[in-house]
Amino acid sequence: MRAVLFDVDGVLVDATEWHLEALNFALKPFRLAVSPEQHEREFFGLPTAAKIEMLTERNLLRPEAGRWVLDAKRERFRTIARQRCKPNQERIHLLATLKSMGFALAAISNAVRESVIEMLNFTGLSSFIDIMTCGNDVSKPKPNPEIYLRSMERLGLRPDQCLAIEDGILGVQAAKAAGTKVLRIKNISEVKLDRILPILEYRHASLGAGGNNIEGIPEVLMHP
Repeated sequence: MRAVLFDVDGVLVDATEWHLEALNFALKPFRLAVSPEQHEREFFGLPTAAKIEMLTERNLLRPEAGRWVLDAKRERFRTIARQRCKPNQERIHLLATLKSMGFALAAISNAVRESVIEMLNFTGLSSFIDIMTCGNDVSKPKPNPEIYLRSMERLGLRPDQCLAIEDGILGVQAAKAAGTKVLRIKNISEVKLDRILPILEYRHASLGAGGNNIEGIPEVLMHP
């Protein structure tokens, strides 16, 4: 394996709740709010435009208000990110170690590029990222595999040479559909070297050792 492809929100940056906070800030003038439970159940991992489209289809939001809500949410999120994004030494060490081992690193996000760039800059992670592919770089967001297929094409690598790390089902579905192996984590605290390295080392070992399993391997979803 030659590359690790990281989702951003919830994997590299603990920003999942920030998106909900910013969305509800933008919806407040329309007397709307999305609960944490509803966000987790229906909207988790979707780009903001898709969330607004769903609210509009349910007649909870007027179509002409959608653009305003989208712009307001994005601006509010960027304000929150500037205030709360801080360098995290554990994740800096994680990416630095993987880079020193020769792995290419990619950031894969349904969010718009401007937000992703700011989050990675503020957290001190951007210098380790070789490529980033964001929601406005593709025609269809996750769970469509386009974002992963385009990233692997840019890296010049095959799906079996890449490991994707995701926290949401939509990202898992996108990576699996692209044909790559996936490590799904429950939350950002699980993004650790001792969970990632066994998978990368196991893949190398399996090429010459008949693919025997090793104990302690974390939850991995193999590509078809």
